[in-house]
Amino acid sequence: PPAPAAPPPDESVEFNLYTNDENGGYIISVPRDSVAKLRQVVADGGLYGFDAVDVGNLMIDRSRDSHLTKDGFNAMIRSMVPEASLTMESRHRIADLLGSIFFVFDR
Repeated sequence: PPAPAAPPPDESVEFNLYTNDENGGYIISVPRDSVAKLRQVVADGGLYGFDAVDVGNLMIDRSRDSHLTKDGFNAMIRSMVPEASLTMESRHRIADLLGSIFFVFDR
């Protein structure tokens, strides 16, 4: 049989993010071109070595009154990513992409 057709490049990748809040979770949609950028950020920043529970605990540590501010989020990322080992371009790419992820959930 013929190989399946490749999805259109503008098609998004969707996944479920389960939470303990009143919503019970979210459906996250990431454009395919952003997936490659996210993969590069994860590789550049060494983020693949972090367990989700550990990241959650870092978020709690940086939160005040159960709210994680952008400054707290940035401090958390700085504690996870060794800036000295990154190029300026990588630092900007990480800050831009992770900042956009923060603002998706900032309500």
